[in-house]
Amino acid sequence: MTKSILHVWMLSAAFMGCVNSGSAQRSSKQEARAQNPYKIEAVKSYIDGLINEMAGDLDAAARDFQMAIMLDTSSNTMYASLADNYMLTGQPEKSLRIVQKILSREPNHVAALELLSEIQIQKHEFENAVTTLERIIQIDPAHVEVHYRLITIYEIQGKWNEAAAHYTALLNVLGPNTLLTLKLSDMYMKNKAFAKAADVLSNARSGDPNNIYILEALAQAYEFNKEFPKALSTYETLSDLQDNSPMILLRVGSLSLQSGQYEKSIAAFKKADAITPNIPEVQRSLGFSFSQLKRSDDAIRYFEKAISLNHKDVLSMSLLTPLYQEKKWLDKSDSLFEKILTLEPENDIILNNYSYSLAERGISLEKALLMVQKALKIAPGNAHFLDTMGWVYYQMGLYELALKYVLQANQTNAGSWEVADHLGDIHAKLKNDSEAKSYWQKALQLNPENETIKKKLNSTDH
Repeated sequence: MTKSILHVWMLSAAFMGCVNSGSAQRSSKQEARAQNPYKIEAVKSYIDGLINEMAGDLDAAARDFQMAIMLDTSSNTMYASLADNYMLTGQPEKSLRIVQKILSREPNHVAALELLSEIQIQKHEFENAVTTLERIIQIDPAHVEVHYRLITIYEIQGKWNEAAAHYTALLNVLGPNTLLTLKLSDMYMKNKAFAKAADVLSNARSGDPNNIYILEALAQAYEFNKEFPKALSTYETLSDLQDNSPMILLRVGSLSLQSGQYEKSIAAFKKADAITPNIPEVQRSLGFSFSQLKRSDDAIRYFEKAISLNHKDVLSMSLLTPLYQEKKWLDKSDSLFEKILTLEPENDIILNNYSYSLAERGISLEKALLMVQKALKIAPGNAHFLDTMGWVYYQMGLYELALKYVLQANQTNAGSWEVADHLGDIHAKLKNDSEAKSYWQKALQLNPENETIKKKLNSTDH
């Protein structure tokens, strides 16, 4: 326990006050000295010990403390300083004997209990140390250093709730404190108590609404707690406070995209791109946002840029292929399918999509069949893959096989208008006119605006 000059002066004043308190009404200092000469000398030796300890002469300090105790055996404070000296000089057993003596006389002596906890920690008796430190807190709830010691031990032991309780107590003692708030929220986050972390940070924010550290931690807590609208709102506040922070803009963009606010996501991603250009993920996110708004030209431009920046960006390629197909740029889509399968030969979704694209055009059907067969080996029972298999067989003129696979697809994906439409087409080829009409009617119910299906139904009425 380090002593300051102020501490020494206060102790000396306290001791002199104790010595003189019984003789305050006497007429002279000599009378007080005559009344209690040994205690006055004890105080002098004790103060000399404190000064020597501050000067770094621990041996001289020990001798002074020992002399003080010889002159005044009743002072637990003097005993505690000698015990502290023994700790500083690496003599914990001697310190322990003195501490035990003090506590036998004064069980709630805080300085002695602190020394006891230090000895217990040195011996790795952590449970005993925790008991001692918690006892100090009961005596002195505002003892900041002891709260920190308990937090350290509880964190080492992985007792997050106990550590969090002491962070909370420290906040009550010290008042609003950004570092403590962040530590407490981090403790809750580690323990997956995301709602508690958000509550702590939200309370801190109410007293300091523009604290960027609190806001960033709060936004993350909301995200982990799946409170996405609150997370987005908090990130937007952060973005206003930190106008040129790409990371914050990216979070605004991502959460806006996730919540279907595509215009907002585009604005955020474009602003981030202006600050830190040519990040493939940003280009891809812009492409996806534009594609959701049916702005295919813009979407294609950003997806293509993402791929030019990262030639292995399979996700951007996968999102770009249907846009090429919408534009009837089938050579481009085929080339992209081939490139993806070079990078990821086992990509079952691309194997299926490429196979279906070929089947729709009625070309390279053997290749299409091999690809969808491979996809089904990777993901057996996938309804989309089964439908593609059936459609490849349909295009090959193998209608019974086609019916077998598309019926299997319908069992697990009965809500697909495409599957119903395919079943109608297959039954028509098999001359099952009533079944064909029934499935086309179902397909039209699921997709009422489809003109092709309407024409098929009209043909059955003639």
